[in-house]
Amino acid sequence: MWRFITGLMLLLVMTPPLSAQRVPIKIKAKPGPVTEAGKKYRELLAEFGQQRLAYSKAYREAKTEADRLKVRRELFPKPQILAPKFLALAKEHADDPVAMQALVWVVSNARLGSAAGEAIELLIKNHVEDKAMVAVCQRLMRNTSPQAGKLLEQVLEKSPHREAKGQACFGLMMQSKYAARANPAKEADVKKFAEQVINDFADLKHYRGTIGEAAKRELYEIEKLGIGKPAPEIAGEDIAGEQFKLSDYRGKVVVIDFWGNW
Repeated sequence: MWRFITGLMLLLVMTPPLSAQRVPIKIKAKPGPVTEAGKKYRELLAEFGQQRLAYSKAYREAKTEADRLKVRRELFPKPQILAPKFLALAKEHADDPVAMQALVWVVSNARLGSAAGEAIELLIKNHVEDKAMVAVCQRLMRNTSPQAGKLLEQVLEKSPHREAKGQACFGLMMQSKYAARANPAKEADVKKFAEQVINDFADLKHYRGTIGEAAKRELYEIEKLGIGKPAPEIAGEDIAGEQFKLSDYRGKVVVIDFWGNW
């Protein structure tokens, strides 16, 4: 009996508590020095942040629709005003990592205008192989400017990062889709880039799914849902409880009303 008790006591002494085993050791790393460019970048971010806070406060306090309209007109943050400052910072401190952050801010917030175009050109020139192009390509997929298309093409061609190349390819597919609305000949580009996404980058994340799944949807829309193409089959039950198919009414004028309650 005494041997058992003694052994148990030794076991308790030698074994650390379970809670102690679960607590990770935190090592506090000393932050690196903030450069002059970093300070200026933070100041610009703070300036834009103050504009947003002032707008939100004034909008919440507005009593009438006329007051809210005035707040939107006078206080809504205007990134295009600060964009030249971010651009100047990137030019002045081109060798500082902050330069790329400043350029990304411009293309993310001020999508149109000379500053945005120049920022894209600088990203192409100095940062096209950087992994940060993943986020840039995601932001530019709805930007139909020639500079945005050029950046996506350069990332797809030159980036060493598969995720960046995939997002660039997906972005080119989306740009081609928007261009095809005015020029149907661009549908060929949609198919080309969609097939490349599906074949080479299908597993990359995209919102709640993957870019491969999204590309398949876009490809289906181009091939099956375009103006002048036969409508896809719809089967259901009418208000009288009878089963029907859309093809039953081929040759007749049909109005389809899609509705939902979310």
